[in-house]
Amino acid sequence: MRTDALLALVVLAGCAAARTTPEQDFARAAWDACPKAANLALDYIEPNGLIHYRMVSNVSGTRELEECLRDYYAKHPQPTPAR
Repeated sequence: MRTDALLALVVLAGCAAARTTPEQDFARAAWDACPKAANLALDYIEPNGLIHYRMVSNVSGTRELEECLRDYYAKHPQPTPAR
């Protein structure tokens, strides 16, 4: 009985963590809209929308990606943070 309750709690916690915030959705849309060099990979996006990515072999393309993300944020309305 205890094992079933613990398993149910773990499953419910996982489901709650799978939802994204509006800030994460906005950051993902920006990431998807920008061209990326083959050596850049998305790691994760924090709930506040901060994008974490990594360079696989070198820094090629990072400047272009960061410029594109800045332009995207400047041209598109951002979600208001939930309180």
